[in-house]
Amino acid sequence: NTHTVKSHKIALGVFAMIHSNPEEDRKGSKYLLSLAEYIKANGMEDKFKFVISGNGWDIIITKIRELGIEVDYFPQVADEEMPKLYSRLDFYLMLSDIEGGPFSVMEAMAKKVVVIANNIGVVRDIGKDKENIVIVDNKNTKQIFDSILYYYNNKSEYKRIANNGFDVAVLHTADKVYSKYIDIFERLIDKSKVKYD
Repeated sequence: NTHTVKSHKIALGVFAMIHSNPEEDRKGSKYLLSLAEYIKANGMEDKFKFVISGNGWDIIITKIRELGIEVDYFPQVADEEMPKLYSRLDFYLMLSDIEGGPFSVMEAMAKKVVVIANNIGVVRDIGKDKENIVIVDNKNTKQIFDSILYYYNNKSEYKRIANNGFDVAVLHTADKVYSKYIDIFERLIDKSKVKYD
C-alpha cells in the first residue's frame, strides 16, 4: 500500500529501475548506498528512511536494511499511485551518473517535494541551484547529507524551493514541452503512407 502518511523520519525517495549490477549501475544506486553508510556512521539511522520504487534494488535494499535504516520498497507502482508515493517524501534524490530525463525530477517538483540532484539531464535544463532544486555532486556524500539536513531543518527555505520547483514543473508539462515537436512531426509525415491496423 503506497498510501501512508509521512513518518517522523526524513523520507528520501528514489524511483528508478536498475539495469545492471546495482553496485555499478549508472542510476546512482552506489551513491545511495554511500549515503546510507554515511547516515549510519553519523549514528542517525533511526532518523531516516528510504522510499524506493523500481525493479532491481534488492541487493542495495538488503544492505541499507543491514545498516539499520528503514526502507519502504515498491518494485512496481501503477501510474495512478505515483502521486501518493511522492507525497510520502521529504526529498527526492536523483544521483545518477547519466540521465536522458528523468521525468521523476519534474514529477517530484509537481508534488512540491524538494529535489536533490546531480547536475545532469533535465536538471541542466530547468534547475537553478538553491532556487528550484538543490544541485549536488553525486560523489560527495557529505554534501548530500548536509543538504538534506539543512533544508529539512530550515522549513522556510524548503518551502521556497518546493514552491519554485512547482512553478517550473507547471511550465514544463509534457504537452507544453513537446507540442512544437509534435507539430513539426505532423507536418513531416505523409499521412497517405500511414497504415492503421
